[in-house]
Amino acid sequence: MRFIKQNAWGFATTGAAAAILIFGIALVYQNYRKEAAVPQYAKDFTLNDFSGRAVSLSMFKGQPVILNFWQASCIFCRYEMPILEEASRRYSEAGLVVLGVHRTSRENLASGRVFASELKITYPLLIDEDAKVYEFYSNGILAIPVTVFIGRDGITASTIYGSRSKADFARLIEQFMEQNK
Repeated sequence: MRFIKQNAWGFATTGAAAAILIFGIALVYQNYRKEAAVPQYAKDFTLNDFSGRAVSLSMFKGQPVILNFWQASCIFCRYEMPILEEASRRYSEAGLVVLGVHRTSRENLASGRVFASELKITYPLLIDEDAKVYEFYSNGILAIPVTVFIGRDGITASTIYGSRSKADFARLIEQFMEQNK
């Protein structure tokens, strides 16, 4: 009994910290799995690709675009990028543009190059050195990967935070392309 009385403050603070941590994880998970529903015009940006060429979103005006923010250290990105590669090839004649945006503010460019090479990614890979483009398109939600679907009209159709199953992700891409014929 004496032990409990002497350590009551420690038990209370540990319990409170655990409750706050669990609540925080629940909030992050809830935000991580949601899809943004508020359509807005996609904000133009210019980033360099892996070869140093400047690429602007406005270069693809009138085409459906999938922006995918990724990091080499992200296990979900390793799973998702081949699905995007497949979609890029499958829907290229329909005008689909897939742009991978590497968050080099969190890791070096060399790791991104190795990662993309291992996965045999052929769609354009852009470098977001200061994470400004990521911060805008992620709407302040700290998640990776973040995938943004931009319609031919330039309006953001949806934003996905986190990963989906291969079948679910393929279905979302198919629906997006059906809406952008």
